[in-house]
Amino acid sequence: MTRSPPGSAEPTAFAQLYHEHFDFTFRSLRHLGVPTAALPDAVQEVWLAVHRRLSAFEGRSSHRTWLFSIALNTARNQKRRQRRRAADELPDEIADRGPGPDRLHEGREALALVQEFLETLDEPRRVLFISQLIEDLSAAECGELLGIEPSAVYHRVRDLRRGFRRWLCERRGESP
Repeated sequence: MTRSPPGSAEPTAFAQLYHEHFDFTFRSLRHLGVPTAALPDAVQEVWLAVHRRLSAFEGRSSHRTWLFSIALNTARNQKRRQRRRAADELPDEIADRGPGPDRLHEGREALALVQEFLETLDEPRRVLFISQLIEDLSAAECGELLGIEPSAVYHRVRDLRRGFRRWLCERRGESP
């Protein structure tokens, strides 16, 4: 049995999960439509739920699938709260001191197009698009999230890709 040096603590299961999957939950919430101004609170809500329920996690799914489910429920709750209150929110676009303006503009345009396309999808297709095409969950994990067979995931993803291509061509005034 190896021991940690005195004064150092071994990472807990929660700390390790948090370290490995924080970015995943942040991106998932953002793609699920949580406004930028509400993201920090939503991420905290996800991780509070994870902390409360981690001891009950049975391992019947992967951590990513479990976390995505919690993020999905959090995003749904966030949208319900937004509909209930009519308070003013901070604007989604806040100046960033990161990469140069050209790179930022290109990235924002691409993200805006993807977000705009996501708004046209119903929830199951939106979840599939995000989990499979953006977050790269496996077909088995996506099937588990949606309650469908992995083979159906492949067909639906193919249709989503075609739909996205067609939608993008129409936006640009091109023929599909």
